Amino acid sequence: MLLQQEITLNIPYDLSDEDWEKVAAVYASLDGWLGDQGGAAWYGREGDARYIGASVEPGGIQFFGE
Repeated sequence: MLLQQEITLNIPYDLSDEDWEKVAAVYASLDGWLGDQGGAAWYGREGDARYIGASVEPGGIQFFGE
């Protein structure tokens, strides 16, 4: 049985372009990276048996997955 997990990192949504480029480089360096055309994703997309996604929210970067 898989459970959906979520965590929000306290990273401001209004980073400089230079800092967002660094975040993008870290994302791309992680195992399972699929790209970000439909949203940042690793291993699969939401609804797949196994996936991790990320979105930028006012409270920080939210990671979620199953």
